[in-house]
Amino acid sequence: MNKLTVLQWQSLIEKITTKISSWIARKLLYAGRTQLIQTVLFGIQSYWAQLFLIPTKVVKVIDGICRSYLWSGEGQITKKALVAWERTSWPKSVGGMRLPNIRLWNQAAVAKMCWDLANKADKLWITSWITRKIMGEKNIVDRTQQCNSRKGSLIRQIYLSLIGDQPKVAWKCFVFKNGATPKAQFIMWLMWVQQQTFSASDCTQFLQWSIQHGKGKSQKAQIFKIILAEYVYGLWMERNNRVFVKRSRQVKSMAKELANIIIVRAQPSIRNILLSYKY
Repeated sequence: MNKLTVLQWQSLIEKITTKISSWIARKLLYAGRTQLIQTVLFGIQSYWAQLFLIPTKVVKVIDGICRSYLWSGEGQITKKALVAWERTSWPKSVGGMRLPNIRLWNQAAVAKMCWDLANKADKLWITSWITRKIMGEKNIVDRTQQCNSRKGSLIRQIYLSLIGDQPKVAWKCFVFKNGATPKAQFIMWLMWVQQQTFSASDCTQFLQWSIQHGKGKSQKAQIFKIILAEYVYGLWMERNNRVFVKRSRQVKSMAKELANIIIVRAQPSIRNILLSYKY
């Protein structure tokens, strides 16, 4: 296990900065930026994080670059963020966007490598010693032993255990996999994470109403979910245009555009039902 210095990691940081700088000119929305950030973090996750211990300073720089690009579209590190970066790495079931947490994935990958070096029962002490020596984390050893008995990827099991248990969110059922455009899904997620546009009582009522109509896989639920997501996104765009561009559109024009998007995005099983509606 090699431990590189911060200076030796500079080439990786420069590659990330160069790649993100080439994206800035594309003027992508949040959903597009999220996808591109995932490709950067996936590359680190699938190679660098499994071979080397990434210094804390390097992780902070990488997180800062990706965070700044996501929320501001800029290549320079800023403190602007609508949602805490840590939260974006949570699983979608607990209200995150499932962006890889490089620090925790690195710890999980290193622990798995140590486990592979001594996977026999009579050599368990070697695994414990190596892991503690490299990372100084006794709890990593304990988690590795617990996760090894579960099915699936050992790295992912350790990674999820390091993230920790978070309460599941009730709105996942209609925010993700709702048939809407990725940008609409992202804004729906952002709305529920922030919940700043609702009072506590209004938020509870809206959540209960949405779950009542959007939970499940029925045609009615599918139609509700895609309409709700695209409607919220349409309102968000109109609000931004009125506030920042000082431009507004007629309600009829907005409704027609919304209907066209929903029909194009809808699954064949519900498209005929949507086409039968009068707009």
